[in-house]
Amino acid sequence: MIDLHAHVVLENSLGACGAHGPELHEGNLECGDLPYFRVGDYVLHGVKYRGSAFMDLDLRLAALDKLGIELQVLSPNPLTYFSGVDTQSATRFAQTHNDALAALVAQAPGRLAGLAQLPTQDPALAVVELRRAVEALQSSISCMRPVWSSTFRCFSILPLMAFLLPDEMSGWPALMVTSGWGFVTKRPLQSLR
Repeated sequence: MIDLHAHVVLENSLGACGAHGPELHEGNLECGDLPYFRVGDYVLHGVKYRGSAFMDLDLRLAALDKLGIELQVLSPNPLTYFSGVDTQSATRFAQTHNDALAALVAQAPGRLAGLAQLPTQDPALAVVELRRAVEALQSSISCMRPVWSSTFRCFSILPLMAFLLPDEMSGWPALMVTSGWGFVTKRPLQSLR
């Protein structure tokens, strides 16, 4: 069985988008201080990612074994798409996220694959990071916002499959690109090369 839709929170990506975060606050329940996950101005209260399968590889693999899942595709937390922030911050986050994701996937070859993050504010930078993620980091999948001919030319060179879907956070369509089968949960408009 293959799980094509699983989110991951990567320790190395925390704070990688500057003031936008993401930030993970552990909290202290004894003092009434709840944990939270902050991205920009949005705060998700009551979520404790550390010590869970979102951040602990051993817990994730144990859960996969228990459920009989042979391969899991890890995707960025949707809150961290950062399509509405400045290009420099988004690029720094995408590179940090993709490096950390590639390192995590390398710890469990054959069990994990990854969805890369792209700086969608700038089509040229998105292409550069897409190439780096697919070729240098060997990521099997990438996520991005489409519409640029240069980006689609890049897809025609790389062995990728594209899925268009709405990104409710930014109001722009998002694009899931994969070298294998993709899975989307929101009203997709599929565009296959």
